[in-house]
Amino acid sequence: MKSTIHPYKKDHFKGRSKKLIYLFLLLSISLVSNAQITNDSIVKREVIIEDGDTIVPLEEVVVYRQKLTPQEKKDFLLLQNRVYKVYPIAKIAADRLTVLNRNMDKMKTNREKKIF
Repeated sequence: MKSTIHPYKKDHFKGRSKKLIYLFLLLSISLVSNAQITNDSIVKREVIIEDGDTIVPLEEVVVYRQKLTPQEKKDFLLLQNRVYKVYPIAKIAADRLTVLNRNMDKMKTNREKKIF
């Protein structure tokens, strides 16, 4: 006697294997999606909104050159050089932004503002 496998049994296992693959993929995607959640290292501070301007109060930093360790002195000089390099560019950008805002206030319609 030869044993024969009925065709419905082949299809039955084939359908289950597809379901298992889909289930496995779904679970693996859900585990990977949780990996994207990280703790934010940025400290959130109070902000003051005054006349449409956002003001962030900062703590005062006092630096004394005489009492710095060599590493602190190196860090201070690096910061000082970066400020000297960036400050003129920031000043020019602030002036241009002021002029831009003045010109935008003179315009009456949104179409004029978009073209400008």
